[in-house]
Amino acid sequence: MQGLRVWLKATMSEKRLIELETRLMYQEQTIQELNDALASQQQQLDRLEATCRKLIESVRAAVRSQGDLPHEKPPHY
Repeated sequence: MQGLRVWLKATMSEKRLIELETRLMYQEQTIQELNDALASQQQQLDRLEATCRKLIESVRAAVRSQGDLPHEKPPHY
């Protein structure tokens, strides 16, 4: 009977170890997927920031080029 208890305890420990290893594998996979998503979003953010900088510069250039124009009311006034 003692041998059966030792065997059951060892079997349960092995099952527990397999369960933990399986969980770890899925967590590592999830972390990699999250890392990939984060890297992709960072690239998208970098592109959007560059676009915003270009738009800001375009608006500034347009304002500078119209700086000496008189302010007139539009024709519908």
